[in-house]
Parts: sequence; C-alpha cells; structure tokens
Amino acid sequence: MLNNKSENNIPLIVKNLFLKNIKNIRYERKVKIKLNQSDLFQGTLESMGMIESFKPRNISSIYFDDNNYSCARANLNGDRYRFKTRVRWYNNVLPANLEIKFKDGYSSFKLVESIKEKELPFLNKKLNVNILNFVKDYLLNSYNLNFSFKNTKIDFLRKYYVSSDGIRVTIDTSLQCAFFENLSLGPITFLPFELIEFKYPSNLDTYFRENFLNNFDIVPLRFTKCSKYTESILALQRNL
Repeated sequence: MLNNKSENNIPLIVKNLFLKNIKNIRYERKVKIKLNQSDLFQGTLESMGMIESFKPRNISSIYFDDNNYSCARANLNGDRYRFKTRVRWYNNVLPANLEIKFKDGYSSFKLVESIKEKELPFLNKKLNVNILNFVKDYLLNSYNLNFSFKNTKIDFLRKYYVSSDGIRVTIDTSLQCAFFENLSLGPITFLPFELIEFKYPSNLDTYFRENFLNNFDIVPLRFTKCSKYTESILALQRNL
C-alpha cells in the first residue's frame, strides 16, 4: 500500500540506494556567500592552477515535492538522509534530464534519465504537463513516493573548475526562482546569495580537508548544507 508520508519513505530509500551505488558516491561541500563575492573565490581557484572544465552555462531546473514539502523540510531539519528530484536543462536547449539526488550527510550520488520530449519542459510560462506526469509516475512506480505538483523553477549561471587532483568546483550566480500557480509560472524572486560547491570522490575527503583547503586561508570557508531549492522555497514564501 502507498505511504503518502514521503518523509517516512525517504530514509529507507536513501539507505538502500547508497548500498547499491557505493562506487558512485561523492562528497559535496557547499559555501554560501554574499552577492558578487564569487569573483574573489574565482581568483583564488585560478591562482591554485584550477582550470575551467566547461564554458559557463545557464541552468534551469524544475524541483518536485509532496504536499508537505518533505524534501525541503528534510534539508531545513538537517536530516541525515535526503532526497531531491528535478528536471534540468542547459542553455534552454534539449534534452532535459530527470535527476534524482540522494544524500547521506555530505555524501551524495545522482541518478540521471533523459526525457525525450519534443518540447522544452517550460514553454510560454507554462510547464509541460507530460513531463509533470512522467516524473510523478516515475517516483510512484520506482520509489513508492506520492509527489504531487508542488513545483519550483530555479535558474542560475554556473561556472566550472577542476584541479589536477580531481577536485571539481562550481560557482553559481544570478540565482532566481518562481512558484507555479495552476501549473503556470508565478512572479520571479531573485536570491540574495551566491554558492560555491566542492565535489570530489569520497576517497579524496582526507586530502581535501587536510591539504586542499589550506589554499583558502585568506578566504575563510564556512561549509553549509545550503540547498538552492530550500532557499528558494523560503524566499518565495516570504514574498507571498
């Protein structure tokens, strides 16, 4: 029987999937900074010899949740096991991907499935209902999660860096978000922060903490479990 309380299902789902995907687990550590501070971090990364691994890309994401906002509340509560579902596309170009992200503390892994649609997920301020139904059915059939149409759209610009030892860094700026009302886009809210993310295989965690971070002595880093999705929900709720 379906358990409509998604927050009760998520911990067991994440535990089981981590055991099955142990080789794909990576660490993610985030730093939330003030607007326009990313230029300072970018200079530090370049002085360390890190290089751009991709050209900057505009990223659009649609996040899904249940009626209780279980995914957002898990992040706010600092829960160890967390689960996040989104449809993501780049530079307003197909294909769009369904991405399901599983987190155990700072550890995470991501499942990606291409959505072969003839239209972009979001057109003329209205979300493609076929994609909504696809995601809802996928979550119900695959994970027994009953996610209703609680959707949030987030857009931002991302820059990508990588070090010779395999540590990747992304810088997210120009963040904006919007709720849906009757499956249509609501007013846009701009988020008052930028985000730095360090991403690396779990076997590099000791090196990252004991060696790599020494390069940031003059730029203090305060790690956080900041979620763009959760921050968007809070910002949008304040503007209601």
